[in-house]
Amino acid sequence: MTGESSDGNERGTPTPRRRTARQSHRMPPDQGKRQGAIAALAYVELGGREAALQFLNTFDRVINARPLDLASASEEGFATVVALLAARS
Repeated sequence: MTGESSDGNERGTPTPRRRTARQSHRMPPDQGKRQGAIAALAYVELGGREAALQFLNTFDRVINARPLDLASASEEGFATVVALLAARS
């Protein structure tokens, strides 16, 4: 048993790792920046974490989407959510 790897490969050669869901579905950088920016803005405008999370993750009939999804998807969606936040504060 000496010199054998625990997975049974010769010479201890590591087996290829499988991709996890997190690795295979990474958010594009521009989308991530919009998501972070809208989260920070909601935090400031709504006065804290809980209010921001509630606003961002609750489906809104006016925009027919969750604000976080819409703001992350495009610059136009981001502007729409910013306007919605301004109207609420």
